[in-house]
Parts: sequence; structure tokens; C-alpha cells
Amino acid sequence: MRRVDKHIGRALKAAPLPFHPKTQWIRRWNDRKDRLPSASNISPQAFVVEAWSPAGATIPLTLSFISATDERMFQRSFTAGETYSRLSVAYADIAGAIDLSAPYLVQIEPVGDAEGLEICFGLMDFVATDIVAPAPIALPADNRIPKAKVIVWDLDNTLWDGTLVETGVDGLTLRNDVVEAIRELDRRGILHAVASKNDEAEALAALAHFGLQDLFLAPQIGWGPKSDSISAIAAALDLGIDSFIFVDDQPFERGEVQAAHPAIAVLTHEDAPTLPGHPRCDVPITAESGRRRDMYRAEAQRREAQAFQPTDYLGFLIESGIHLTITALDETNVERVYELSQRTNQLNFRGTRFTRQQVQHMIHDPHRLGMVLSCDDRFGDYGIIGFAVLEPGSGTLLDFFMSCRVQRKHVEHAAFAYMLDELRRHGQTQMKALMRRTDRNRASCSLLENLGFVSHPGSNGEEIWHRDTAQPIPQADVVRVTASIVSAEEPASA
Repeated sequence: MRRVDKHIGRALKAAPLPFHPKTQWIRRWNDRKDRLPSASNISPQAFVVEAWSPAGATIPLTLSFISATDERMFQRSFTAGETYSRLSVAYADIAGAIDLSAPYLVQIEPVGDAEGLEICFGLMDFVATDIVAPAPIALPADNRIPKAKVIVWDLDNTLWDGTLVETGVDGLTLRNDVVEAIRELDRRGILHAVASKNDEAEALAALAHFGLQDLFLAPQIGWGPKSDSISAIAAALDLGIDSFIFVDDQPFERGEVQAAHPAIAVLTHEDAPTLPGHPRCDVPITAESGRRRDMYRAEAQRREAQAFQPTDYLGFLIESGIHLTITALDETNVERVYELSQRTNQLNFRGTRFTRQQVQHMIHDPHRLGMVLSCDDRFGDYGIIGFAVLEPGSGTLLDFFMSCRVQRKHVEHAAFAYMLDELRRHGQTQMKALMRRTDRNRASCSLLENLGFVSHPGSNGEEIWHRDTAQPIPQADVVRVTASIVSAEEPASA
């Protein structure tokens, strides 16, 4: 701490700032030091970097933690601009990548040519965030570690020891502890893919030789940049890269992927066996978790079938025989609804993250309908894919989220057509949907627009989207609906 204080003190004194702002920053730093107990009493929760560019330039930077004892590394990208910015990296994320009890190097480097550009830094240290928190700066409401949905694996010297192209499959030794980790994560519903620089036919044959070919989806095997492979996997699975973890033994490959996809988590081959204990892999386990890989494989079959009739997408949907089942929230589906609220981003109208207790409480709410949406078609069962909270007495859709696996398949049309019927039954002439925009739910706005809703200003950062309940939703009958749900409220009198 003494060394950090010395460096920061020098930086602040040398900063080309007017007297009063500089004095305020120095006083602020000294106040923080006074509030800190001795380092031995602090359990760090985050590493914080404060930075700004006095000249007003936007300067991309990379924060790196580099182990001095092995090849492990953690990186995170951020930007210094004209206004004060504060990067906060969870201690658990860094500790999951390198051993912080061993010597390591911390460095901050500009991305690209930054010669002649000036950057001023404030705090740069591990902090206990409940002790050190700059009051005037609002942190994001949701600082939780994002959960992993996909882990992308290198093969040579990661999944197995040895290099396939040099020794052939007979010269490889499978890392059984890594395979055990993969199978455990698969049981939790975390998907696995491959990004490997190898001959595709030989690599797939090696996976089959070890009996592992069915564990991996959308394998990308070739000689191009692995960042391109990550992009292809994300497109094939229709999932955001910020939910990915990439595991590779080569620092170059990890660095190339991290530079192209700053939101991805990057780990080394040495971290692989311990992945089930990583905070990002601590996900709810439901009856559907173990079937998630099969569900995504069925989705790949749907896409292949659709490719044979690309000019008649609507006809393909009809031939697929999509069936939506709407049931009431109850004890049997609480865990899956909770899990879905934690995982869903694109079609999550308010960015809601329910707790288990909140979901449990809704079962017995007499004024609200908790509607659980399940789906299947001729290719297979999607399982529970959505949840809606409807308040018939006010005509308001309080929450709606739906898996991207059924997005653009008219399932949303059928679900909203059912809800409109329910509101008409309660004498409502208008349906209102609450909406709070996030960085990830732009698709929700597009969905509401496509379904004929119009946005109006609300309160507390929310919007209220309105629609006439008498106006039918086009092509809602593409999906067959079965509903077994009874409203707890009596319909309004005519």
C-alpha cells in the first residue's frame, strides 16, 4: 500500500490540473487512506482503476495481471476519456485466472498508438468496496459476476496433452480431470464448444476416438484467428460473447481473443480442472440443465432444415409444428423461472433478475398471473422458454422474458395473443407493458414495436408501451397454443 500511495501521490502532484481540482483529488486520496484499516484486516473485493484524459482524447487501455511464476494472465479492457471513469474488476475474476498469493505483475498499456497522449490516474489498487466507495459516483445497479453460458476449449495441450498434428491421436494423452470438469459443467447446463488450430477432420476424429464428440457444439477447427472462431460460435448458438469463457494454453491465443472480444473471460489450461468452482460457473441447476446441450443440437437441426427452404420462412415455421404451452407458476417450475430470469438478456423487458423468494411469492399473489411458457416442435422439446407476469386488474404486463432459442419463431406472437384474450376477458381495452431499456434488451423494444405497441414515458426510468386489446396480432396462429391457467381474479363486469 505504501508503494501505491507513493506512486499515486506523485501522479496527482504532477497532473496538469488547475490548483483547486488538483487539491480536491489529493484530499480525496488522503481521505480514502484514512478510512482504510491496515491491509491485514481487509479482504479485497475488487481492483479499481480511476483514469481520465486531460486533453479530452478517448484512449483504449488494457489492464493486465501477469503471473511471474507461470504463463497465466488476466486482462480487462477499459477506456480513459475526457470525464472521470472508474474501472472496477471483481477480485474473484482475477483470482480465478492467476494465483494472487504468488508474485505477479500489474500493468496498464494503451491499445494502439498513444504516443504524446496524456492520461491521469487516480486510485489503482485492490479495495474493499464496502469500505472504499466514492460517494458521488454511481456504480451500475447490477455488479454481480455474469454467469457463463458457453465455455470454448482449445484442444492441444488443453483438453489433451500433446499436439495432434505432430504425434497423431496415438501420441495424445487425455486430461481426465479436464473431461470430468466438462461433464460436470454440462450437467449444470453450461454449453461447450471448440476453437482449435488443427486439421478439422483429424481433430473431429480425435474427439470421436476419446468419445467426446457429443459434448461439443458448433466446433470451429481451422487455421484462422481464434477470435473469428469465437464469433462464429456465438452466431451459431445465438448467445452473447460476454457469457463466454475461453480456455487456451497459449498466451498469444488468449491475448488475441481478449483484444478482439474484451467482454470474454479468458483462462489458461491450468485453470481448466477447477472451472466447476469458478464463480461464473456457479449456476442454478434445474431438470432442464442436463438437457440444454440436446436442445441446442435440435436447434442446429432446425436451422439445417430451414436452409432447404430459405424463401418461405413462414411455411417452414408452420411445417415445424411449433406448440406453446402456458401453465401457472407453481412449486414445480420455480427453480427454472428463477434460472431463466438470471440468464435472459435480449428479451427481458425490464432487465429483471428475480430472487428465488420473489418467484416463490408470486405463486400466491391473488392479483397477478405468473405464466410459464414451454415450447416444443417436431424437432424436439425446448422446455420452459419464458415467463410473464400479468396483472389483469390493471391491464399491465409487469414483466416478460423469453429465451432467445425461440426468438423470431412467432412464439412471442402467440403468447401475446393469449394475453390479449385474457385482458379482454377482464374487460380491458388497453394492454400496457412496462419496459426499462438496458444495454442488452434492444430486441425487446423491436418486439413490442412489431406487435403494435407504442411507447409512452413512464416513471423511474421506465417506459409504458400501450396497445389496443381488440386489435388482433397478425400470424399468431402459426404457433398452436395450449393453456391451463386460471386467473385468481374475477373478470370485470360488463
